[in-house]
Amino acid sequence: MKCFWAALVRTFLVLGILFTVGVKLRGESVNQYVPAYIGLFILSVFVRSISAQFTLNRYLEWAFYQVSAFEQETSGNLEKYLKIKHRDF
Repeated sequence: MKCFWAALVRTFLVLGILFTVGVKLRGESVNQYVPAYIGLFILSVFVRSISAQFTLNRYLEWAFYQVSAFEQETSGNLEKYLKIKHRDF
């Protein structure tokens, strides 16, 4: 188990450094990128741990699909999507 956590931290750091350098080279804000990277990494570890368990993977597959479909539909224009839905009520 110790090896798992060491590999996870190493992956977090290596990918974080590489992608942060890439963001900096593109001229974008590193201060906005780092919190987003941390949140996305934590979310991906959480989803990976759930998908590794057979029962949760089998019975919650549809829920994960719906969340990912919603995220894909609204990425980049979440405010516009919520305003349109709010007017429908």
